[in-house]
Amino acid sequence: MNWLSRMGLRWQVAVGVAIIFTFLFGTIAYVFSGAIQQTTEVVKRERLNLANSTANSIDALIDHTIDQLGSVAHLA
Repeated sequence: MNWLSRMGLRWQVAVGVAIIFTFLFGTIAYVFSGAIQQTTEVVKRERLNLANSTANSIDALIDHTIDQLGSVAHLA
């Protein structure tokens, strides 16, 4: 601890502030990282649901079109 007492008060305060800021920014980065990961998962799920919904709509439209073409083919 002798080296700490030889440092000036200004340097002791600066080192203390640097340690506190490093801890705070690390904590904030960790929390934001988790939030971003959760948001990414939600967006992926929503996109998958939208893709499935779109595919089902297209399938229904194709089935309807095939039925319509079959009806017209019987008339001709």
